[in-house]
Amino acid sequence: MTHKRYPLMTNIWRLRWLRHKAQAKHRGEPYEFTYQGWRAVWQESGKQDEMGRLSHQYTMVRIDPTQAWRPDNVKVIQRSQHHTRRETKYTKDSIEPNYILD
Repeated sequence: MTHKRYPLMTNIWRLRWLRHKAQAKHRGEPYEFTYQGWRAVWQESGKQDEMGRLSHQYTMVRIDPTQAWRPDNVKVIQRSQHHTRRETKYTKDSIEPNYILD
């Protein structure tokens, strides 16, 4: 399958991983995912076909935002449940944010 904007990119998942990695680097966030590890998280979530930017779609978030992006520190949740403007900490069993107060 080729990507409509990048016809030479035959693996859309690799492109998504590269974008994810680049965004983390841009924000100064440590990134320890390999492509295979990142892809496995999405496959295990069962939501890989529902990944996207709309509120009903799914995104990957860090459980502890002070730690690196890595398989044991992420969770796939619906975008409507992710508060992007607040510093949040998710538990593995809950998608409800626990707000970190300084």
